[in-house]
Amino acid sequence: MELSNKSEMIARAIEKKIYDGTYTGKLPSEQAVATEYDTARMTAAKALNLLVTRGLAVRVPFKGTYVKNTEERVIRVMGNEYFFNRLADYVPRRFPGYSVALTKDIDDAELMILTTFTPFEYESRLLPLPDALVERIEKEERHYPLATQLHRRGKHCYGMPALFSPFMLAYDRAAMRRVDPKFVPYELTLDKMFALQKKAASLNIPFISTWSAQESLFYSFLHNISESTPSRKDFQQAFDTFERLTAGDGGKSPLFQMVTRHKAAALQREGYDFDISPIPLINGTRYCALASEGLFVSRDADTPEILFDICEASVMPDFQRILTAGHHAIPIHRDCSLDSIGCPQYRDDFFFAEIPNLTFGRYRIPFPIQREIRFAFGEGALTKEGKEQILQVLDYVENESRRNRSLLRKMHYYTESVTA
Repeated sequence: MELSNKSEMIARAIEKKIYDGTYTGKLPSEQAVATEYDTARMTAAKALNLLVTRGLAVRVPFKGTYVKNTEERVIRVMGNEYFFNRLADYVPRRFPGYSVALTKDIDDAELMILTTFTPFEYESRLLPLPDALVERIEKEERHYPLATQLHRRGKHCYGMPALFSPFMLAYDRAAMRRVDPKFVPYELTLDKMFALQKKAASLNIPFISTWSAQESLFYSFLHNISESTPSRKDFQQAFDTFERLTAGDGGKSPLFQMVTRHKAAALQREGYDFDISPIPLINGTRYCALASEGLFVSRDADTPEILFDICEASVMPDFQRILTAGHHAIPIHRDCSLDSIGCPQYRDDFFFAEIPNLTFGRYRIPFPIQREIRFAFGEGALTKEGKEQILQVLDYVENESRRNRSLLRKMHYYTESVTA
C-alpha cells in the first residue's frame, strides 16, 4: 500500500509539472525520477505508468516516456503505399505527437520514399543525412555495408535504404525442363544463355521478358561487360547483348524474367511455378543490379531533425521486421535478414548468396546518361532513337569531361607560373 501511495504522490507531482509547462517533451527517466524523489526505481516506473494510464504520457520502447502531445504534427510523405502504410502505423507509436500523411506532390513532401531509379539528382531535391547519423550506422556493424554506400554522392550520404533486393532471373520450371532438363543455375554464363535462347526458339518458347525490369537487365549487362566507367564501346556491346537476348519476345510466359525478391514472392502467391537463377557470368564476373527503397528528407522540409530521426529508425530492427514481413525484400539490418529467409518453393537463398556481387555501378555513370537510359526504357522498348540519344549524351559528357580536365591543367600551369 505504501508503494502505491508513493507512486501516486510522484505521479501527481509530475502531472503538475506537465500542466504548468515544466515538462513538454521527454520526461525524466525512471532512474532520474527515483533519484529526485529518493525512492526505488520500481516505484518511479509505476509512477510513470500511472501517467500513461491517465493519458498524459506515452512510453516508447528504448527511447523513454514522453508528454502526450494533443496537437499532432503531420509529416507529409511521398512514395509507394506499401512502405507508407507501415510507416503510418509505426510513426505515432515510436514518435508520440507525430503522424504521416500521403502526398503526391513532390514540392509538398517533407519525407520521400525513393528507389534506386529516382530520375533526379539528389542534391537538387534532398538534404544529406547528418554525418553523425551515418557514423552511428556504420559503427554498429549490424547493417549491410550498402546501407551507407548506396546513396552517396561525393562526400554526402543522402538516404538510407530500408530494404533492398538483387535482381535475379526467375525461370519457368516446366519450360526449362523442355529446354534443358539438366539446367544448373550457378553454371549459367552468357554463352549458355545464347544456347538456351536458340533451343527455346526451336520450341517456340519466348526467351526473356522485356515487359518488366528492362532497365535493370540492361544495367546488368552493361556493368558486367565494362571494367570501369562504361565507354561508348561498352554501351554498344550492352545494346547488342540486350537486343539479341530479348529478340522475339511477345509471349506472356517467357522462359526467364528479371525479378526482385518481392516480385518473386508475388509470383509465388499467384501460383507461378518457377525457380531462381543468378544473372549469367560475363567475362568471368557476375555483377548484380539491385533495387532499394528508403527514406529521404526533402530540401524544403521545415524541421528536418525529426525527419532524420525517422530515417534512422527505419533501419532499426523493430521497423525492419514490420517492413519486410511477407518476404517483401531483404532488410538492411543483418539480424532481421535471418527472419526473412525461407521461401522453400523457390531458391530464395540465391538472393542472399548474390549480395557480395551487388554493384553500385550505375552511380559511376554521370546523371545525364542515367536520365537518358531511364527515358529510353520508360517508353516500353529500347528503340534506335533511344540508343542514339544515350550515345549522344555520352559523347557530350565525355567531351565536357576532357574539356574540364584540360582547363584544370591550364589553370594549374598558370598558377604555378605566377607563383614562380
